[in-house]
Amino acid sequence: MTKIDNDKVFVRGWIDCGSQDAIADIFVYNAAGELLNAQPPVQSAPVRSNPSGAFLVAVMDVPGTLRIVAENAKCSDDLLTELKTEVRNFDPTRDIIHINPVTTLLVTYIERFPDIDYEEAQANVKRFLTIPNAIDLRNNLDVAESHFSIMQFLAEAKMQGGVEPLLAHLLEEMEADPLATHPFYAVGLQVRCASVVIGYIAEKLASGALSYVGGEAFGWVLDKIGIGFPDATDMAIKEMQNDLKDIKNMLTGLSVQLDNVYSSLLKEIEQTNYDVRVGQLLPLINTTKTVWEDLTFLAGVKVTAETPDETKAWVAEEQARLKVVIGQQLLPQMDAIQHQQTGIGGAEGLIQIWSKVVASRHRFLSNKDSEMIHAQFDYFDSLQLSLFGLMIEYYHAAMPKDLAKDKLKSLIDNYMEGREKQLTIRPLMIPDNAVMETRTGLMISPYTIWEDAPGKHFGNHFGCNLCRHNNKPLAKASPYFASPPYNIACDVPTNSKFTSPLMGFSDWRMATKDEVQKMFLGWEGSSVAEWAIKQGYPKEYVNSEVNMFITNKAAFFNDKGNDNTIECLQFSMKTGIPTVITCSFPGPASFSSSYNCTMLESINGPKGYLIPVRQPQHDEIYFY
Repeated sequence: MTKIDNDKVFVRGWIDCGSQDAIADIFVYNAAGELLNAQPPVQSAPVRSNPSGAFLVAVMDVPGTLRIVAENAKCSDDLLTELKTEVRNFDPTRDIIHINPVTTLLVTYIERFPDIDYEEAQANVKRFLTIPNAIDLRNNLDVAESHFSIMQFLAEAKMQGGVEPLLAHLLEEMEADPLATHPFYAVGLQVRCASVVIGYIAEKLASGALSYVGGEAFGWVLDKIGIGFPDATDMAIKEMQNDLKDIKNMLTGLSVQLDNVYSSLLKEIEQTNYDVRVGQLLPLINTTKTVWEDLTFLAGVKVTAETPDETKAWVAEEQARLKVVIGQQLLPQMDAIQHQQTGIGGAEGLIQIWSKVVASRHRFLSNKDSEMIHAQFDYFDSLQLSLFGLMIEYYHAAMPKDLAKDKLKSLIDNYMEGREKQLTIRPLMIPDNAVMETRTGLMISPYTIWEDAPGKHFGNHFGCNLCRHNNKPLAKASPYFASPPYNIACDVPTNSKFTSPLMGFSDWRMATKDEVQKMFLGWEGSSVAEWAIKQGYPKEYVNSEVNMFITNKAAFFNDKGNDNTIECLQFSMKTGIPTVITCSFPGPASFSSSYNCTMLESINGPKGYLIPVRQPQHDEIYFY
């Protein structure tokens, strides 16, 4: 219960302005501007947030609208300011308030333009800062670091002479141009490393859980009547608080990331039962996120001998409430997300269904499509990590140490095995410079020729990203030299002169006539190139002037430097018409091993290139 007697309730929240020392004086006002705290009989002095930024303020009969102000908030060692937020329809049993530069800008905007509707004001601020609509600025969610960087904000604030001058400048920009934007970007969590971070945190949680049972660690949030952790060092407490907040922020960021991907796939999602399956998990998902938020806040509340009795009572009640929610609502569903992700009873799991949703959009898949596939996996991976952490908390709090050890060991083993099963069926990331063709299943290594189309450079000769000169890989296409040494583009043979196989694979070859015809089967429009680009083929790798030459015969240069002339199939990226022509391979070359050359000139006319391809092994799954 948040209510502490017939009149008083608690307003709880966080201050986040980039400082390691987030102490500030907290004042709570109603819509009429009347102060609700810091005066008898509620309190005799302003409440101060603790160093982690958490605050817990007792007020009388909370109205629906609150204005919370943090005075003398420390944003950096030399930057003090006033931060604030405004919350509508406040529910003290549910809402955790967030005060940061973005909420401060929102309130300042409302003060500048009081006639604008509250929801419209929030939409205008989010559009101006280029923050997705899925993020609610008022409460609940932190602003994801990938969309708003407090560090970037503070850097500009120092240039403007402080936070308040910067806010005034931003309002002037918004007023001068309704379409203006002013993002504060930072590099957020990379999709391809999210699972690595989650795995690291999971191992850390598991290790801490068992070491605590052995008496080597200081304890867990729900295992204490007070949150002072009398047997813990300040550093240990800070580390625990940071771990909890990191997981919460990661879950928030990955949730926003998936929301953005989801909105771009609505048409494809409607053709599956994905939404139905996820809908079955929504109560569990929402409870997990809410309880983790509550637990994170609870860890930030510092209870000492001087703490008022009413605050101690609230902490004890909150601990008891969370134990009940975890034990009765979450514990029975510990494996539900895992089962839905992998599938049970012969049904496809959400991992496979989501991959098919992404892959159904177009014929050619790239690394960007892999990121969309992984966005779903990473979000549910972070949810399961949060659920795992809550189960550890529950076992620590609900059982004596001698009984908890076996339970915890079983919990950890079950979680780790379930996660490993999901990782096993998760599609691999398509390499950065590769394309997967969904009809043949071939991996393609496109040759960057956008700037070197026939008739523009180097007498229409092309190398490719397999090229090597003096035994060193070449980063870009290379010109054909009139005299040795030649820049020959070729497969990576077993010859010891060649190292670092392209993308880690050494089984590249030329596509056959049948494979290429399947790749581009069903094309329509003014050219194959334009159709292929619409189907996901990277536009920088193709244009209408390009001719492809296809053969499944290996080209061979011997030590005498003889040229090799063979028949090739010329495939025009403009007309899609295949024509058999005679091609010659330039020479001489100094290599003694055989290889497939990808640089061709036609005796009868146009010059062009071959597409290096490979067939992934049976355990290489890039999409379903």
